[in-house]
Amino acid sequence: MNGRAVIPTAGTLAVATTGNYFVWLGWDQLKDINPATGRATGPYQSWQVIGLVVVIAVLAVVAGWRGHPWVAIVVVPVVLTICWAFDATTGPPDPGNAGPSLWQIGAVLVAVGAFIGVAVAAGAGGISRRVLEGMHQRTRFAPKAPPVPRP
Repeated sequence: MNGRAVIPTAGTLAVATTGNYFVWLGWDQLKDINPATGRATGPYQSWQVIGLVVVIAVLAVVAGWRGHPWVAIVVVPVVLTICWAFDATTGPPDPGNAGPSLWQIGAVLVAVGAFIGVAVAAGAGGISRRVLEGMHQRTRFAPKAPPVPRP
């Protein structure tokens, strides 16, 4: 791992994670109210969260592949948690909840989930690169079998 590449990698991951968050989740602030029950859900739909997770996984795999899994494991969960906490604390109030906000619990869950997910994805990226490079090295420098004499 090139030590000079850590800062640009961290910066790129931070910007990409922030942009990814606001593209998928940052624009949706309103909870959906069921008119029959009055129950509030959301504000996010499952497709938004799935999109966010897929892009985060790709970022982590690429960082691991490029030899920077620890940068991804540190930067992505921290930035994602900050984005989520900012969004949770600055959004409109919950219309059906007069009690305290539980955004702190949500932030811990986001941080732990992102840490585990990014660690797995970045590790998979790094391991897959080493495996493929090892296969390439074995086939590239493998001794050639002597030719089989023809009868």
